[in-house]
Amino acid sequence: DPAGLVSRLVRKVQVYKDCPKDMVSLFDGDRAFCIDRYEFPNLKGEMPAAGVSWVEAVMKCRSSGKELCSYSEWKAACSNSGRNEYAYEGTYDEELCNTASEGIEKSGKRKECGSGTGVYDLTGNLWEWVSDRESGYNKIAGGDYTYGKNAKCDAVFPELLSNRGKSVGFRCCK
Repeated sequence: DPAGLVSRLVRKVQVYKDCPKDMVSLFDGDRAFCIDRYEFPNLKGEMPAAGVSWVEAVMKCRSSGKELCSYSEWKAACSNSGRNEYAYEGTYDEELCNTASEGIEKSGKRKECGSGTGVYDLTGNLWEWVSDRESGYNKIAGGDYTYGKNAKCDAVFPELLSNRGKSVGFRCCK
């Protein structure tokens, strides 16, 4: 349908224009959204916020005019809309993302840990809260600095919203 195609292209261009410079414009199916390039506070070279509960993550995103990413948004950014199993193209490589180390690293330290979308550190470094809730639990996604080859774009884990684990962080969407 030519009219539908034009409409989707116009939305894509509009979203790209409307995303702040520290965010990336992506699609989750036909729905456009913006996502932070790095884990909160979304600053390259800074330590990401860790030990944050789900409620704190939601409030920090809201206070910056954003919202906590849904799992489908997060996964679309991580897998490059389903093209990648990890936050990069190819098979597991422990050198590309912080998935086999002793601790958290600064955001963007491993420039190869990106999905080709301009979003970094989606697998490894910190588990990330997502907004989804299932069977009384909230979800964390991506794995942390100890999760090894299991730190993938489809790695999710149920977690109590009060959890403030030292390896749990988040990023925001809009």
